[in-house]
Amino acid sequence: MTFEAYRSDDGTAVDAAAALEAWGRAARPVLVQVARRYGAVTTANDIAHEVQVRSGVRTRVPAAVWIDDVLDGVDVECVARAEPLLSAFCVGPDGRIGDRYERLAVSLDATAAVDIEMHAATQRLEAHQAHGAVLPVDGGRPALPAQLAKLRASAPKPAKTTRTRTPRTKTPAPIKAKKFEPTRAVCPTCFLQLPATGRCDNCDDCDD
Repeated sequence: MTFEAYRSDDGTAVDAAAALEAWGRAARPVLVQVARRYGAVTTANDIAHEVQVRSGVRTRVPAAVWIDDVLDGVDVECVARAEPLLSAFCVGPDGRIGDRYERLAVSLDATAAVDIEMHAATQRLEAHQAHGAVLPVDGGRPALPAQLAKLRASAPKPAKTTRTRTPRTKTPAPIKAKKFEPTRAVCPTCFLQLPATGRCDNCDDCDD
């Protein structure tokens, strides 16, 4: 990256690499100060202004051209220190964290992509804890910037899908087997049932 920078005290030219290094060193304490105020966030333009004041190195190039490199440098140091990402405090006008943060966060933890805004909110809470912010009695909780929280609250909720109910089929009752009585022999003459002896009690025509 090439752009013009200069020292604010005497106007001496500063090359881009030296300027980025100076701004990166100044950016960490700027963001630590934000982290010490529970619920605070800042913007890229505010950070750009502060790092130029603190470092004494200025540029007329818009912050959008170089601030991402500065914030990435701060986060690389955070990772090296095993600290939460301080750039999570840098949000856009709508309260969103931005693509730069998402690329870095996902490269460190793929699950961050599920909800990058809540990932940043969690990093902010952890940074508050790490850098000595005065926390609420309950310890605080991950929170979205007010403007983003308002946008999410007003967003239309997805319509509920109606489930198609499958009609219940009644299980047929088991068929009871019919009981069949054994057929007994009858007298060929009077057609009465024969007793177990096989002889008809009404006539003498039945033999064994």
